Amino acid sequence: MELPKLSAIEELLIKAGAAILEVYESDHFDETTKSDLSPVTRADQISSSVINAGLAAIHPGIHVIDEENTIPSYEERKQWTRFFMLDPLDGTREFIKQNGEFCINLAYLENNLPVCSWIYSPVSRSGWYAIKGKGIFSFGHNEHLEHSPESQKPCDPVILIASRSHPSPRGQQVLRKIRENFNIEMVRLGSALKQVEIALGRADVYIHGSGCSEWDTAAGHLMVEESGGFVEQWNLSGTLKYNKPHMKNPPFMMFSKRCQNSEFVEFIKNILNSGT
Repeated sequence: MELPKLSAIEELLIKAGAAILEVYESDHFDETTKSDLSPVTRADQISSSVINAGLAAIHPGIHVIDEENTIPSYEERKQWTRFFMLDPLDGTREFIKQNGEFCINLAYLENNLPVCSWIYSPVSRSGWYAIKGKGIFSFGHNEHLEHSPESQKPCDPVILIASRSHPSPRGQQVLRKIRENFNIEMVRLGSALKQVEIALGRADVYIHGSGCSEWDTAAGHLMVEESGGFVEQWNLSGTLKYNKPHMKNPPFMMFSKRCQNSEFVEFIKNILNSGT
């Protein structure tokens, strides 16, 4: 595994975050709607330009799959052994609402598996990165993050974290069954910051009952796994896969470390096996 230049990429994401904040603190976002009906703003496009230019300078010759740029065909992409996957502003709806719950997602993949990833929150000026086999870290630090003492306690209550702007009927159906059988605490949060909460042990389960794109999860996926948690597709066929012909994720769940081998996980698997 050939690691990217970690500190240079941290600096690049901080620079892009500052550019996002300039738009966020202005009075015009230049919001438009893409063909998939999702919103895009001037901040998405500026962040994309800053990061792509920076990656080309730091790691020339490594391809970038970017939500805001044309996605190369699968025939081309399937030949790649390494590439970056970027969402230059994850949580555009939260950006427009001005609730601060948006971030930048970047993952570096080898053989279609995330091996290094970064998530940066411009509003809090906080960032995290993960390296496969080495753990999860915060920007500016080389010692991997430890879970809080609460993360070692049993899952009671189970802290469920869900999207603020993307509820799904399937997810709500599972949630109702969980409420009937477990003591839960519900948290709603925008963007991949939910996945950071799972990785840091501040939440237990992230339910995503509808599809999303690969760049929404590649960075957080690695962080969850490096923190001792796991990611599971709803059909129980295994973890999420990347650089597929169609770059959409199936419904999935992310579990924190303290949910491993718990009664709660077995309950969830039984629900999914029943076809919910």
